[in-house]
Amino acid sequence: MGDAGRTVSLSNREWLEEYRLLLIDLSDDDVCGSCFAIKSYSVSDRMGGTSAMERLRDRLHHRGLKLMLDFVPNHMAPDHAWVQTHPEFFVQGTEALLAREPQNYCRVPLSTGEAIFAYGRDPYFAGWLDTLQLNYGNPSLQAAMLGELLNIARLCDGVRCDMAMLVLPEIFQRVWGMAIDPFWQPATQKVRHQHPDFVFMAEVYWDMEWTLQQCGFDYTYDKCLYDRLEEQHVVPVREHFWADLDYQTKSVRFLENHDEPRAARTFPSDLHRAAAILTFLSPGLRFFH
Repeated sequence: MGDAGRTVSLSNREWLEEYRLLLIDLSDDDVCGSCFAIKSYSVSDRMGGTSAMERLRDRLHHRGLKLMLDFVPNHMAPDHAWVQTHPEFFVQGTEALLAREPQNYCRVPLSTGEAIFAYGRDPYFAGWLDTLQLNYGNPSLQAAMLGELLNIARLCDGVRCDMAMLVLPEIFQRVWGMAIDPFWQPATQKVRHQHPDFVFMAEVYWDMEWTLQQCGFDYTYDKCLYDRLEEQHVVPVREHFWADLDYQTKSVRFLENHDEPRAARTFPSDLHRAAAILTFLSPGLRFFH
């Protein structure tokens, strides 16, 4: 996280109102910026740097545990070094696009002058104002992101890939109107060539779970089960478990994650217990938040 993302978080009134609902005595010092606005894939010196991360990983291994880190493939923070050194790594816009969609584009000062960049986003929401969209139509960007993945893989045992479906060719084409080469399948293969036991988990929605499993992901979020339990529709829940066992064992079951409200607020107490039994005693990976 960098200063640019934190500045956006501190200046966005809508976000600040949400922060105050969660922390009634909120102060500026509490706002660190989004964990998904990445300035650099390096371990902060405030946390001890790379050597501290390696010691943590080794201590976990000694206790029979593994370390999984986050990887955000779709976007970077506005103060990531690539913005200045490789502006071609990002989706850029025009004056007309900025005028028509100010929620999706912004001006960015560069050493060579000003340019218009796209905010990172998915097709159903306005842009994330503390991020800039990476351009997977550029082969050099894909190579650079693979390099980041390989660096992360030296430090841990797996990655949770944020909004992994956004860089699938069909989704990228729909959002940005450009054809791209596949990223995930060659990336998972190349990482596992160096780290055979490395684990890939995908945060994924929109019925793209099976697609990402075929791209090499060991596990994919099962938001569909969560939604069916929340809606309290018995038949869809039962039929959900009719899926092939190979698919089921790669599903990440959860009742909470960072994007959902707390389960105790979502589910009545009697339903909460039943939902937990179904979620955490079914095949797959259990994800506890």
